[in-house]
Amino acid sequence: LQNTKAMVSIDMPSGPSEVMVIADKYANPVHVAADLLSQAEHSADVQVVLVATGCGVKLRAILDEINKQYPRLPRAKFAATALCTRGFVLMANNMSEAIAFANLYAPEHLIVNVKDAEKWESSIENAGSVYLG
Repeated sequence: LQNTKAMVSIDMPSGPSEVMVIADKYANPVHVAADLLSQAEHSADVQVVLVATGCGVKLRAILDEINKQYPRLPRAKFAATALCTRGFVLMANNMSEAIAFANLYAPEHLIVNVKDAEKWESSIENAGSVYLG
């Protein structure tokens, strides 16, 4: 048995992060906004991506909720800069398109906030961490 303690490092300087939330019409705007902001407040370099899938996604409510939540963050300036300079919304026709984009983009943090999110788990191939529901 080798001593792997010297070969493995889990705490080191990290580069810019990415968060992607896939949301459908069933997603709670309060939760979607909080998920996007959870990474946006880390740095002005964070990429913040919302993938709205199908019809009926409450985009206005999500944006309103972001505007309501971000000023209360301890690092609101970072969040605002990340959202304004590195944030975008992508419209996908369906979940297959949304997952295909996520696999190409390969975000560090992928949050799938859709009805029956668990059924898409096996389709996700490229993400650092995946949160379902």
